Amino acid sequence: MDIRIPGMDGFELTKRIRADEKLPNVATPIVATTAVAMESTATMARNIGITDILTKPYTPDQLLQILNKYLNEDETALPMEEEEDINGYEFHEELNTKYLRALYENNIAYAADLFEIFIKTIRGEVRKLENFVQRNDLENLKIQVHKLKPNFAMVGLTWVSDKMQEMEDVLKDEQEATSGRISSLYDEIAADMNRYFPIVEEEFSRMLRFMKEQGVKR
Repeated sequence: MDIRIPGMDGFELTKRIRADEKLPNVATPIVATTAVAMESTATMARNIGITDILTKPYTPDQLLQILNKYLNEDETALPMEEEEDINGYEFHEELNTKYLRALYENNIAYAADLFEIFIKTIRGEVRKLENFVQRNDLENLKIQVHKLKPNFAMVGLTWVSDKMQEMEDVLKDEQEATSGRISSLYDEIAADMNRYFPIVEEEFSRMLRFMKEQGVKR
């Protein structure tokens, strides 16, 4: 369950699920997904009955591990596949290489898939962000910022995700949100996009060449 669901957030929905002991789902495990890995969020989640938290972005292995904690292993068993070796591949030095190695572990094909998704979608999503900033549409801006925040980290632009987090924090205070800080943060994010998007594109091309040389299938 995503914590930030438009209309009724995941916290409120969990409270309703846990409220009536006669309901069949009162004891069903609930795993929250969130891009904000803060202790205060985890404490609140536990207090209202959320069973566990999965921080975005997460790998397929991390998802499988958390499912196996609460389901029978037979229910979540996947066909055995040969692990794709990422050893020998070095991410671009201008990206957060330490974060990327930890995120993708040994799966270069998974990294390539998410880099491709980012390349195909991010420009359109950032244009929506710009539109909401220009119109001072704070409600839609909050949703768009939360939606986009993890996307930059998944291609190693972790500092852009940090700026998105700062924008989300500013938006919590409507008076501060209209002070000009939002526009300033957007300008910084747009400048980073212009500078690093070509690097992300080249990194994706390098991955494809590496996979072809190593005989790794997508």
